[in-house]
Amino acid sequence: MSANSKDLKNLSFEKSLKMLEEILEKIESSNIGLNELVDDYAKAQDLLKVCRAHLDNAELKISQIKQDGTLSEFKE
Repeated sequence: MSANSKDLKNLSFEKSLKMLEEILEKIESSNIGLNELVDDYAKAQDLLKVCRAHLDNAELKISQIKQDGTLSEFKE
């Protein structure tokens, strides 16, 4: 991840997804230059990694829920 993408790791899932959607709309609807397209694509890939990490973390937490509805010990 680039220096800017390190800042992205602190974003919530919802904010990351919104930013990803905005980039995709921009790419699909604009006539942008190649350099900007590549930069946007790279940022979208970083945002996708952030979203996947949030989803993986949520999936892990859900899988640790016991039958009685409590969470077992969770280590991040």
